Amino acid sequence: MLRPLIYLAIIIVAALLKHGGLFGPNDHRVLSKIFTNVTLPLTAIHAFVGFTPASSLYCLIAIGFGVALAPIFLMYVFTRRRLTEPRSFFMINSSGYNIGGFAMPIIQLFFGPIGAAYACMFDLGNALIVCGGEYAITSSLLGFDAGNEGFAKKAGAFCKRIFSSVTLDVYLAMLVLMLLQVRIPEIVGSVTEPIAMANGFISMFMLGLMFHIERNPEKLHDVIFILIFRVAFGVCCGMLVYHFLPLEEMTRKIAALCMVAPAGSITPVFTERIGADAQTSSFLNSLSVILSFIIMFIYMFVLW
Repeated sequence: MLRPLIYLAIIIVAALLKHGGLFGPNDHRVLSKIFTNVTLPLTAIHAFVGFTPASSLYCLIAIGFGVALAPIFLMYVFTRRRLTEPRSFFMINSSGYNIGGFAMPIIQLFFGPIGAAYACMFDLGNALIVCGGEYAITSSLLGFDAGNEGFAKKAGAFCKRIFSSVTLDVYLAMLVLMLLQVRIPEIVGSVTEPIAMANGFISMFMLGLMFHIERNPEKLHDVIFILIFRVAFGVCCGMLVYHFLPLEEMTRKIAALCMVAPAGSITPVFTERIGADAQTSSFLNSLSVILSFIIMFIYMFVLW
């Protein structure tokens, strides 16, 4: 249970260093480019080195994809009377989970390497949304393609947004390789391991540089609403999966744990890219880390 606390400490240290003047207001953008284009994609590759999933585990991909996708459309409906910028903030920040950087270390602690492999399968579906899908879908639903007349141009703009994410491209490639039953050789893992080990630090430090304490009452209200929604949605879906799906018990437990993971580390990056408030997104992200730690603790030591 120590690693999530260390991640939280990294966020705090980075925020304090920025407050002390060591980092400027835009320095997080350098780390965000390293995170989205280097460390996160290579971490995704490293997670699947030597891993050949059983056919029964492919349902975790579908579950991860479904629970990451649904909040985008729910928030699109719930916020239909709001302006475009806050709507985009709600839609992007309500969906997706930080599996690799937060949930996986906890799952591995309790379930061992096989548990981490199961979490990777869930994350594969989840990442199709978190690592660019939510940005592309939100942009399309809110009319950012309005200048592109005709179905072909709108579809082209959507695909351009989807495939502009290096991490999403890598996850799609991993999915294709798994479907073709092609194993990634161990030598690749030796190359990607040092970079994958740095991913957690870089992502948390980036969040810390983007962090600020939100004092705007309206934005604070939005953050609280999204956090309540994320917890309620994740707990309800997790309990439905755990109690009703005909899967082995460990699969159901890991799926339920993944559904209460915090918001994705990459979410503030796409929040900024779409023109919404990235600092408030980072504030929400940091609070969701604390909430997720508490809920996972309750799951492991009280409910199970």
